[in-house]
Amino acid sequence: MSYSHEYNAIESLIGCAYHEAALKMHLADSELCILYTLHTHGPGCLQSTLYKETGLTKTTVNSALKKLEKGGTLYLTPGPGRNTRVYLTESGAQLARAVEKAYQAGQDDYHLEPMVLVENGKPVGKIGDGEAA
Repeated sequence: MSYSHEYNAIESLIGCAYHEAALKMHLADSELCILYTLHTHGPGCLQSTLYKETGLTKTTVNSALKKLEKGGTLYLTPGPGRNTRVYLTESGAQLARAVEKAYQAGQDDYHLEPMVLVENGKPVGKIGDGEAA
């Protein structure tokens, strides 16, 4: 297994962990990511910052913000130029703190089980937490 395959496998495991956290909070993955970013940036984060820092498309960020706004999690105000500022409501701030705790727990408690490397269907080694081939 090449390093890029290993990286992709690890990235997939991490993505699955955050997806599970989003499901438990009844959020879409994009909403979880946006709430975490809003929590780290504080009040008045620019909408453009959200798509730049999360890697989400402008359309995805806009759709998620509209859904979160409709649910009372956040509100939007005009920002500089054509930009928009995003503010969490009190309930949104509580949810964002829970999201931050989920991210922190994922960082603190995340340990990979050893991965078995396979080439042509045969085990050739393994990678454990913190190891490289």
